[in-house]
Formats: sequence, C-alpha cells, structure tokens
Amino acid sequence: MTSPAPLHLSELALTILKEMLATTQSSKKGIEAASYRARHEDQWDLLADLVQKGYLRKDYSQRYWVSLSGLAEIGAQSKPIFARCDRLFTILKKRYRSYPQTAIAVSQLSKQAKLSLHNTALCLSYMVEAPCWGGYSNDFELEGAHITSAESILRYKTFHDVVEETKINRGVREKSDFRFSGAMEKTTRQFDFLNQPTFTPSDAVASAILSRIDAEHVSDAWQKALERRAADPEGAITAARSLLETVFKFILDEEQVTYSDTIDLPGLYQLTANKLRLAPSQHTEQIFKRVLGSCQNVVEGLGTLRNKLSDSHGKSKQAMKPAARHAELAVNLAGTMATFLVATWEARKEP
Repeated sequence: MTSPAPLHLSELALTILKEMLATTQSSKKGIEAASYRARHEDQWDLLADLVQKGYLRKDYSQRYWVSLSGLAEIGAQSKPIFARCDRLFTILKKRYRSYPQTAIAVSQLSKQAKLSLHNTALCLSYMVEAPCWGGYSNDFELEGAHITSAESILRYKTFHDVVEETKINRGVREKSDFRFSGAMEKTTRQFDFLNQPTFTPSDAVASAILSRIDAEHVSDAWQKALERRAADPEGAITAARSLLETVFKFILDEEQVTYSDTIDLPGLYQLTANKLRLAPSQHTEQIFKRVLGSCQNVVEGLGTLRNKLSDSHGKSKQAMKPAARHAELAVNLAGTMATFLVATWEARKEP
C-alpha cells in the first residue's frame, strides 16, 4: 500500500510526528504527554494544535500517539504500519461477510494475520479511528481483548480507501475550522475554553475523541448508538441519551463533584456545565449566552425525545414510532455534545 504524501503540516510538525512514531514503535508504548511538554516548552502551541486537529491523540493514560490522520501525513515511515493495517482489514472484512456483527478475539486475529500481538494491537489502535467498527476493547493487548466490525466495513475495498476518506474528511474539517476561526477570532479571544476545533457529528471524529478517556462504558454507549441507528432507531435514541449521562458522570467523578443518584439528565448537565464554565449565567457576552443556552436545550430535548420515542418505556397503540432519521439526529446531537464536553474538559487540564 502506498503511503499518502504529506500535504498539510509544517516541517516542524512533521518532524515531531515522525520522532513520536519512531519512539512509540521502539518503546511499544505512548509518550507521556506532561513530560514531553515539560521538555518542549517552545512547542506547546503546536502540540495543542496537532491534538486539536487530530494528528496526535492521547490515550486513557494521557500518553501521546500519532493518530491515523498523522500517519497519513508522515509518508514512507508509515508504510509498514499501513501494510499491516491492510492485512488486518482484509481479514476483518472477510470475517464480517461470514459472521456479521460477531466479535473476534485480538489474539485470534493476530494469529490469522501472522502478526505479533503487539503489532496487531498497535494497528488496531489506528484502525478504530475509522467508522468501521461496531465495538472494541479499550486496550487491545489485554487478555480477552476483542473487536467487532460494523456493516460499514463493506463500503471499502481496502484500508487504503479508509485512509483516503480520512484525508478528505480532515481537509473538509480544516477548511471549516479556518472559516469559523476567521469570522470569530476577535469575538472569542476572551473565551479560551471555546477555542477548540469545530467538532462535527462525524462518527470517526467522535469515536477518536471519546476513546481518549478511560471509561469503557462511554465507548460502549457510543458504539451502541452507532450500531442501532438504522435497524433499531428506538434503541439508538436510548443509547444516545445514555452516552450523555455517562459522559456527564465521568467528568463529574473526575472533578470530584457529588450528585444524587436520582438526579435527571438536565440536572447532571447543569452540574457539568457549571464545573466547565459552560453555563450561560457564567458569561456576559450575548452570543455565547445564546450558544451555551442552545447546548442546554439540546440536552433537555434529547431527554424528552428519549422519553417519547425510545424503547425505555412501554408504548400505547397510538405512540409514534421513530424513523432512522430521528435516530440519526439524536445520535449526532449526543455525539457532538459529548465530544465538545470531553474536549473542553481536556483543554482545561492542559497547562
């Protein structure tokens, strides 16, 4: 498989990515983010930009890894990794045709691909950034780790096609972010917590961001929402609501904010928003009061939608049955809100 040529990054950014890739390949573990930033004070802004734009990612233990988008920019150095990814992808796609929506153990996959467990786990950590998966373990090297392909894997002939789509999506997002930042730069300068990339409801983007936090139940709720959108709209709406509740509780637990076991979804969001300074009452600029108020309305609306249309309650004969488009809307809204909150929480932890 031919590695894509670098297109978007500066020479310094490419050098950082190449050095990080070499280090992670030799050490077989990510680069401790805080220690790296302490040794490279002059690169803080660039590192933050690489993370925000998805060229670098942090795992649940706050270690840097080059992302799939980053690999696509590096060039020849990433060619062996892409070749192994393509081998695994071929096996997983063939398996889906015979055993759709059935998990495979990573140990079994590595044997079929004739790759070491470490190389298989490393490749899968890049591959899951693409929207081809119905579910997977947080740590692919643990005993019992598994991965399940989604039907969307059949859309691609090879993993090369996945990478090409990732590059196209990255270009679209970067143009969107540039237009947004150019129009809003003057107004948003005082709001550092919002100075993050414009996250879209893209499956791959949301999956990559949500996988950065150490909470398997968050990943599970998101994967359930993705899997059920077309075939089980009611279940997808339930999972979308569960995703928000799980993210709220994760952030509150991490920040040691107490809450009642009986608190409802809007109440959980209010506590989370207050902690992250995302509550409309915490700001005076009218445009942000409106935007943040709309976020609150989205959460309340999803809670109501779940009560009316999901599979969480018994239904009368007259009850409206949601269509796939309703589920798509609910999942996209929940995914966008969840990724925005996680990104804001991560940004507030940055030095």
